[in-house]
Amino acid sequence: MKTSWKVGRAALALCVMTCVVGCADGGIFGGSGGDDDIRVDTRPDTGDAPDAGDLSDAGEDAGLDDAGNLPDADDVPDADTEPDTNTEPDTDVEPELTCADILDTNSTWSLPLVGQAQLQARAAFDGEGVWVTYVQRPGESGTPERVYAAKMGCDAELLVEPFEVSTSPEVRSLQASLAVSETTLFVVWSEDDLEGTVRARAFDLDGTPRQAESFEVTPILSSGGAVNTIWQPDVAVLDNDEAILAASALTTEGARLVLQRFNADGERLLDGFFPYAIDTYGDQTDPSVAADDNRLITMSFVGGGFDTPRVYHGQILAGETKATPAEAIVAHPTIDLNRGGRLSKGQNNGRHWLAYSGGVGFGNEIIVKDGSRMSAGSDTTSSAIANREALLGDVAAGPTGGAVAWITRQSSGTALNVHARRFLANASGDFTSQAARVDLHTGDQARMPYGVSIDHVAGSVYVVLWGEGDAPNTQRVRGRFVNLN
Repeated sequence: MKTSWKVGRAALALCVMTCVVGCADGGIFGGSGGDDDIRVDTRPDTGDAPDAGDLSDAGEDAGLDDAGNLPDADDVPDADTEPDTNTEPDTDVEPELTCADILDTNSTWSLPLVGQAQLQARAAFDGEGVWVTYVQRPGESGTPERVYAAKMGCDAELLVEPFEVSTSPEVRSLQASLAVSETTLFVVWSEDDLEGTVRARAFDLDGTPRQAESFEVTPILSSGGAVNTIWQPDVAVLDNDEAILAASALTTEGARLVLQRFNADGERLLDGFFPYAIDTYGDQTDPSVAADDNRLITMSFVGGGFDTPRVYHGQILAGETKATPAEAIVAHPTIDLNRGGRLSKGQNNGRHWLAYSGGVGFGNEIIVKDGSRMSAGSDTTSSAIANREALLGDVAAGPTGGAVAWITRQSSGTALNVHARRFLANASGDFTSQAARVDLHTGDQARMPYGVSIDHVAGSVYVVLWGEGDAPNTQRVRGRFVNLN
């Protein structure tokens, strides 16, 4: 499952382990700090032998000093007291390469194919490489889809070979999502079974699984019952070994956003809960969730009626209780919405960016906004161009703002093209400018029915994933590191 490590560690991880060895009261080699020469006779007791404790000091007979060393001849001090003036670094030690040193932005890469197709891909950069989760049919036609993962290095070479994440081969596993901390990869997905189960699994960042089998994270309510018929799971990291799950559940009232905290040991933490009422926000689908270092959870969903959908986003503080909800607000109330908006997983000064598409007919636009600022302002658009339609965007946070990726559809057919664009923002979250758009793929075979994926890597470099193939059953995941400067 794992390949050998590449020469290159990402400076972006910035995780320096320092080992300090210390001893109190004089350290390892220090004495008690007094002036007396205290020596302890550690020789075995000879019992009743006469004068057993008065034997002469063998060191004195041998001419040794108290430390057991021969004194300098004629008591002449050592004349070589010059300090070492050689301060040149050791030329045999090569500096450790960083991700930026080996970054390949000139080539498009593909994941090895294990089965028939690769669908629903998502990406997350962990400081050393890009984790990719996706759904794949491992065998002949009719075999249930399963969730796989792989890790691509900054040099576009595999760090971790593709391996199966899901552990229920008889059930279709779909809609995988992922999030990474400094130590842990979390993957969640839904199972197409009668119960509508959501499962998860945690891994070290070298691909080592924390548990042999996946574990169920379907939300459990305070009543003790599990939420059934649940889909579209998303996940964000609260800290290294704790995560928050967001999903859409079909209830007797309609589709509702539901959340559940869990940890890398497979334990649900507190109760699952519904933060928002149906009678206020309507059916709640297409959830997305992110969190910052203060455990502030920002989420978005599509609400309202089928004919008049709107994007909502809100905030929840994860505390000792299950949550403290904040009022959700309309992110953009005046646009004809295309479903599929996503919150970024990255953080930029504590902010999470929200991207979705909307408009009437051809010429739809990608809307980007500061999803962690509870206002309807700070909008910008990555406009579609001549007779094309912008669809299914994804967004990532960067050091000066972020970047958005999306696909467009030509009016003359169904061919899809892939684009990415960086945007800049000031300290308040208002947009100041946008970098030029980059067209990553302009062939007729770029197809991603479930959208594209983007994540920040370093500086103005981002990684973008998309699908390519004549049909979903032949689709392959393609990826590229892109400098959007």
